[in-house]
Amino acid sequence: MEKQLIVDDRPESYGPFFVDDFAHKAFDASDDISVLREPVFDLIADWRSASYAGALPYLIPSSIKGFHDAFVNKAPSTAGILKYSSVVLAKLSQQIPQVTSDPALQRALGEKIVALANEICAAAASVTHELDENSIWQQFLSLHPFYLGLHGTMRLVYLSVYGAYENFIVRILSIAHGGARIRVTDRDFKKRFRGAFGDLIEDAWLSPEINAFKLVRHAIMHAGGRITPDLRSVRIPVVVHDDALHIFPEHIRQLYDTLKEPALRLMQAKCFRKERIEPLS
Repeated sequence: MEKQLIVDDRPESYGPFFVDDFAHKAFDASDDISVLREPVFDLIADWRSASYAGALPYLIPSSIKGFHDAFVNKAPSTAGILKYSSVVLAKLSQQIPQVTSDPALQRALGEKIVALANEICAAAASVTHELDENSIWQQFLSLHPFYLGLHGTMRLVYLSVYGAYENFIVRILSIAHGGARIRVTDRDFKKRFRGAFGDLIEDAWLSPEINAFKLVRHAIMHAGGRITPDLRSVRIPVVVHDDALHIFPEHIRQLYDTLKEPALRLMQAKCFRKERIEPLS
């Protein structure tokens, strides 16, 4: 059975999303709270890594263009011109005996060759040779391995961004509860969340947007990226085609933009501002 894959074919869409001041704010919120430093650092590192991974597909063709253009348009050095001129003069001396026997003629020819070489280089430098970046991109898109890999990469980056957030929440909940072992599947998970962070649970875990992200994550991980019954009851935050989910870079940015604010508020929670973190009932 064949499944049609859909990707965002706009090259400008692919770029890093982790380009704001979240890391700076997060470090400010956790620098004086030793128990938060590691989970905050890991969240930042995971999101930054995912951001770079999501930008890689377009960095490849743009890097090819940059390498090509720099190589073919590099201006020759003075040393190169002199070396080229000396080689030409040596060849002429071999083929025209009069050149070898007449030092004055050798000098005159050498000066003319250098001047002519300079003129040729100047003329060549005035004409640049550039690869068309969009053509490179379209060529890559026409390659099945690249297209398939691009579709899969967007899924993996999406999972990484959400997974890093969920891991962060579990870890700081464990800290707030004195190191207790906590999983999101625990029957009392929401009770413990509310006990540590109060009404912040509404924005950080129970909001309709984050619930939809959870369901997308579940569908990719456990249903082959196809729509589940639960997803049909919410506003799906990604592209749907033939009952399959397709992730675009804009969906990853939306995910990150939605999660970063509650993550920051969790770091700033009052329960971490006590002199000693004690288990919560």
